[in-house]
Amino acid sequence: MTKTPKVLNIIYQAVEDSFVNQTLSEKKVHQFFKIFAELRSADAIYCLRIYLQGLKKYIQKRTLVIESPVSLSLVDQNNIRDNLSKSYSITKSLVKLDSSLLGGLRIKIGDVILDDSVKSRISQLGEAIRN
Repeated sequence: MTKTPKVLNIIYQAVEDSFVNQTLSEKKVHQFFKIFAELRSADAIYCLRIYLQGLKKYIQKRTLVIESPVSLSLVDQNNIRDNLSKSYSITKSLVKLDSSLLGGLRIKIGDVILDDSVKSRISQLGEAIRN
């Protein structure tokens, strides 16, 4: 099997098809694993590696990470998630405590970072003073 864009597109489509209502379907993953396992060893390893990378990337792009210096109530967490769900596809939420933020929040959704922390503002102020 040559590793052509067509093969990659098939694998990426398998990644998309592995999710039902934005939730990973274990049944579909098993089906794709069986399909890839029927290939020659080197091809199977290649396809499975790209497929797993695609699954991780898909999940990471839809994971909301809220970083805060203090614990947030479930109400606050749900408000943040609900507001961001209007603009972003979110399937999973994580809350991390980070006392180095000093105050405010840092929110990540995939590659998007919304940083309204005191630490970030101090850093921006320092940059403005240096320039």
